[in-house]
Amino acid sequence: MAQIRREAPTPRAEFLIAIAGPVVSVLISIVFGVLAVLPGSPSDAVAVSTLLQEINLTLALFNLVPGYPLDGGRVLRAGLWAWSRNFHSATRYASRAGQGVAILLMLFGLYLSMESAVNGVWMLLIGAFLYLSAHNSHRQVAFQESLSGLRVGDVMTHKVVALEETQPVNEAVNQYFLRYGFSSFPVVKKDGRLVGMVSLKDLTGVPRENWDRVSVGQVMVPRDSQLAVQPHESIATVMDRLMQEDRSRLIVTDGDRVIGILTRRGLGRALEQLR
Repeated sequence: MAQIRREAPTPRAEFLIAIAGPVVSVLISIVFGVLAVLPGSPSDAVAVSTLLQEINLTLALFNLVPGYPLDGGRVLRAGLWAWSRNFHSATRYASRAGQGVAILLMLFGLYLSMESAVNGVWMLLIGAFLYLSAHNSHRQVAFQESLSGLRVGDVMTHKVVALEETQPVNEAVNQYFLRYGFSSFPVVKKDGRLVGMVSLKDLTGVPRENWDRVSVGQVMVPRDSQLAVQPHESIATVMDRLMQEDRSRLIVTDGDRVIGILTRRGLGRALEQLR
C-alpha cells in the first residue's frame, strides 16, 4: 500500500498523484501483453506474461473505481475539490462514495460465497477494509474541520521554564531536568532572546567530569525555522509538523521572545476537550 506524508496542496497535484498508480499498472500490463505475443516465446513465458498482463490490468481498473481511498476515489476528490474549492467537503463526499463502493463489494462477496467460499471471503475482507478506510477518512476530515479555527496561541502553555545559554550542564541536569522532568528546555540569552533548545539527549554526550565546565549553549540545538512556531499558526499545520519531524514540543515565539510552549501532551489535552 502506497502512503503519502501529507495531503496534496492542489486539486491538480491530487489528480496527478492519484492517476500515477493506475497508469503504471496499465503500462506494465501493456509490456507483459507485448511479451506474451513475441514470436518464438516459450509457452511457459507466454502463460506467465499473459497472467501478469491480466493481473495488472485488473489492478488498474479496480483502483480506478471512484471510491476513496482508492486511486479512483482520489481522482473523484480532486474533481470535487476543483469544482467546490473546498478540500474538506470534497473529501467527505469522496469518502461516502468509498463507503458505498465497499458495501457493494461486500454484497458481491456474499453472492460469491454461495459458489466459492474463498473468493467470497476475500471480497468481503476487501470491502470491509475499504469501508473502514473510508469511514476513518470521513472522521479525520470532520476532526480537521473542527480544528480549522484553532490557533497555536489558543492551546499553548504560557508558563515557560527556560535555561540560559551560559548555565553549566550540571546545573541544567540537577536543577531543571531532574526537578521538572521535561525532555527538553528552551535556551535563551540573558535578555530573554531565544537561541536554541537543549534536550537530555544533547547532554548525555558530555562526559560527566566535564559537566561543570561545559555550558548549555555549547551542546544545544541552535534555533532554526523548524524549532519555533508563531501563536497565529493553525493547529492542524503544527500537528503535522510534530508528527512528521517526531518532535515532542515546539517553542512559541513573538519575534525573538519566548511566549509559550506547545507540547504533544498539552495539545492532546486541548483536543480531547473538542471531541
